[in-house]
Amino acid sequence: MNAKGIMGSGTLLGNVLTRLGLRGTKDPGPSGAEPPIPFGPTRAEMAAFEQRLSFLLGRWTGEAQDNIFVIDISKCRDHLGPRWPEVRDKIHAKVQGILNTRLTRQELFLQRDEVSYLVVFAGATRRNAQIRALVVNQAINERLYGQEDTGEAVEVRSIRVDSAGNVEVDKEPEPEEILDYVPEATLWSKPRDHSRRMRGIKRKPAKLDDVRVFYRPMLAIRTRIVSTFMCLPIRHVREHFHASSYDVLGPGATKDDLFALDSMTLRHTGETVTRMVRTGSKSLVALSVHYETLAETTRRSEYIALCAKVLAGNTSRVVFEVVGLPAGVPEVRLTELVTALRLNSRAIIVRVAPDCHDFAAFRATGVHAVGLDLYESRRREQALFPEIEAFVQAASNYSLKTYLFGVRSLSIYTAALAAGFDYAAGHALTTAVETPEKAYLYRMETPYLSLLAAPGPSNGSSEPLL
Repeated sequence: MNAKGIMGSGTLLGNVLTRLGLRGTKDPGPSGAEPPIPFGPTRAEMAAFEQRLSFLLGRWTGEAQDNIFVIDISKCRDHLGPRWPEVRDKIHAKVQGILNTRLTRQELFLQRDEVSYLVVFAGATRRNAQIRALVVNQAINERLYGQEDTGEAVEVRSIRVDSAGNVEVDKEPEPEEILDYVPEATLWSKPRDHSRRMRGIKRKPAKLDDVRVFYRPMLAIRTRIVSTFMCLPIRHVREHFHASSYDVLGPGATKDDLFALDSMTLRHTGETVTRMVRTGSKSLVALSVHYETLAETTRRSEYIALCAKVLAGNTSRVVFEVVGLPAGVPEVRLTELVTALRLNSRAIIVRVAPDCHDFAAFRATGVHAVGLDLYESRRREQALFPEIEAFVQAASNYSLKTYLFGVRSLSIYTAALAAGFDYAAGHALTTAVETPEKAYLYRMETPYLSLLAAPGPSNGSSEPLL
């Protein structure tokens, strides 16, 4: 669609909107005008949308002008049947809430009728806009249906308009087709290592025979509930010393080593979650996956295929934690990785360093929570306290949940409480276990019990203080 063509006259733009069923409004029109459209836009909303759409189409060129989509919730209406009129307004409020929070200032939407929305996504290419549409569609599905397998409960259709104003509306391809088709050149800004791109090349796996897998309980601070357990590989290094997480690989770990460790923990988690389901446990498992495992096309495809195999039927019990993200990761790249993982999980969280400033990208791509990683920090705690507080403040500006990883002392735990973190995990709070337990209530004073039991002056009472 040529920008000058569609902008050449107001009549042509009006024709396009008319063919999309957007020329009428719900306001009563003058005598002889088109009848009002129930649940459609008001005349003022329609005018504002046309003006904004004209402005955006005038700025975009090439493929970017095909970034117009229809989100259809008619199957939701059909599913609810006679209950639809009772809950219709609440459902639209949820859909509009997601669109308002997920769309950028360069994007817009308009309720088209009772069951559909017209959405205009920004993007350098149509395929990138398709990924954005997929992320929003998943968010709407999950908001309306929870973690059930809804299939195509909410549909996305794409719109193509030629210079003559001819309109074609097509159903979008499946998520796997979109992700497989994305050209690497549009997603990766840095030179890539193609030395192992050819399929069939066998990688020398890292030796992981002596690596054991434990699970670190994660505390939900506000509710005092432990219901999520973080997968934690551990390796005995020498007497009284164990390495954990990606440190088990030692110095000089390669991308193939990272991939091997991620694959091993994924298989272990698949077996663990299956046992949890059999025993009736409702707990979740948070599984770390390194950025380098997802950054290269072949490794990413193998990992996602393994996810589909070992997590089949249990994806709602798994939360993926992406670690090792480079600073300033492009939003398009992050969107692709998050979208690929979301197909096999309940939610995505990311663990970052204190100097991270990518919160807007995390919010736009549907990340559930962002974690501050203090695990490897060896700085004095007094230097960490301002960063702990600043991290929560920065994340809250984008309505992101927060967690603190690597709580190694009571003072850091106290700082996390004061700063307002949503979750926390570390050896100062809990002991890693071999098998995730059922959810349990965590007493906030638990980490301090050893101090409370220490000898001290008596108050003359035999009653417990707590």
